[in-house]
Amino acid sequence: MNQSKLFEAIREGKSETVKRLLEEGCDPSSLEKGGHNNALSLAAYGKQPEMIESLLKKGARVNDRTKGGRVALHNAIWQYDKRSLELLLEAGADIHVADDQNWTPIWLSEQWEPFAILIERGAKVDAISTNGETLIRRMALATATQQNEGIKILTKLVKLGLRVSDEKPDEWGETLLMEVIDCSSTNKKKNQIAHWLLEQGIDPLHVSEAGRTALHYACKVGDLDLVKTLLSLGADTNARIKEEGNGFEEGASPIDCVIEYGKDRKAILAELKKAGAGKSSPKPALDIKIEDNVIYLQGKDRKAILEEMLQITKDLKTNVFSHPDYEDHDLIWEFPGEEIDELDFFTKCVSESDIRPLVARYVSQILEANEKEEETIYVHDELEAGGYAMQALVATGNAEYLELLAKYIHSIDIEHTVHLYELMDVVRSAYSKEQLVSIEEALDDLGLAR
Repeated sequence: MNQSKLFEAIREGKSETVKRLLEEGCDPSSLEKGGHNNALSLAAYGKQPEMIESLLKKGARVNDRTKGGRVALHNAIWQYDKRSLELLLEAGADIHVADDQNWTPIWLSEQWEPFAILIERGAKVDAISTNGETLIRRMALATATQQNEGIKILTKLVKLGLRVSDEKPDEWGETLLMEVIDCSSTNKKKNQIAHWLLEQGIDPLHVSEAGRTALHYACKVGDLDLVKTLLSLGADTNARIKEEGNGFEEGASPIDCVIEYGKDRKAILAELKKAGAGKSSPKPALDIKIEDNVIYLQGKDRKAILEEMLQITKDLKTNVFSHPDYEDHDLIWEFPGEEIDELDFFTKCVSESDIRPLVARYVSQILEANEKEEETIYVHDELEAGGYAMQALVATGNAEYLELLAKYIHSIDIEHTVHLYELMDVVRSAYSKEQLVSIEEALDDLGLAR
């Protein structure tokens, strides 16, 4: 029997011909020449549940592999058809079988429904592909053009224990954030996945080996919303690319990467120039109201206040500690409007998902300032700067803040640890013992365990 006729009929969608050929003796488990398809996997790829049913009734082996190590279930998920998927699962399809890239079927589930079906059946999500890719990276890139589905999938993966903080730059130093921005079409709607990555704590300021930043990519694709967000997080408007590639020219700054056409071009250029693009000399100290060693913030709302704090803490030496009206080394904020303390302010900020990344960035900048100053910066004698912001972040119980917490702990002045114990009480109530193993070990090593 000529098996090629069976594969031809499957490709042409001729169900009756497939049934006849099977009745005439065609092997339902046969491999096509070259081995890249078997009859069942090809029918699944073509979204042909009637053919799948016929093949299974004639004894097709549901977990037979193709040359690349895939089974029919891989294709039923990839080219999703609910009935095809149901038939294969009812026939005993293995949801854990991995292909030559170490991709199980869930790695091909770019839509929420098939993803959820596999999760409900116990699909594992913590595998690493043969090239070192995680399922978070795979899904973030695969769903870049259908972001509503992608956000649901990515959020579920985080709930299942995966962490964006575990996503490391690739061999060229490019981050997942850069890749997601680059995958996006020009002038599209809000890049939900890029913003989600920022909310999860991915570094917005990372510089690749070639000198590229997320801001370069946002300018390249013409994403005004992302440009504004990255600038608010402290992106360098004058960072220059060291070598060409990925559509960038050597020596290009973000403003050089702004697309020639597009409805937001002028607005993007204006935002970059407002943030200092093209200025070769250092920025002068900010115009800050300081009296009696207290910094008076001027923002009209929490986001504006946070952005102001980020601008100030980006260079504390220039903006605060060198100010003629500042004689102390503490960092004391006076919030506008109603009298409010830092913990209350940061707790409210963290409750708003769009500005929560600014709080994480604030803590990071304080830690960087500690390193530059080579001494700890305080709010008062027993509270280190950034402490209440760190407390507000960990109170959420989100795993992505554990890495930042570890950095914060290692910056602690062991002579002043009163707030540390209060902070750790919050941490221990928000996270499991298993999540805190490395944190507790670090405290013990530093002599800060209690």
